[in-house]
Amino acid sequence: MIYVVDDDEPTRQSLCYVLEILGYNVTGFGSATAFLEQWSEAAGGILISDIRMPDLDGISLARRLRDRGASLQIILVSGHTDAMIRREAIEAGAAVVLEKPFELDVLVAELGCLA
Repeated sequence: MIYVVDDDEPTRQSLCYVLEILGYNVTGFGSATAFLEQWSEAAGGILISDIRMPDLDGISLARRLRDRGASLQIILVSGHTDAMIRREAIEAGAAVVLEKPFELDVLVAELGCLA
């Protein structure tokens, strides 16, 4: 199961669509709060989340999941990354940090490594 969390609806829908075509089971959420309200701690899988979102950013989401002992693998994405943001994301529990726009084959390779 792949969870996609991004407040930008076209981006979220496009990513979900492409991943579904590639055979993944995908569920999208428009906010980190919506994801947390529906996510079950017993569920595994991979989370792909934007870093910059208005209600709860992706790094804070990763921290909450880490603090809960979640078994999710986390990929954080952002159009604005630097060394400090990458370090903070990894310390929060992200396995991968990708900068937008990223190539689909790079994301698929990372998914293959995390699955």
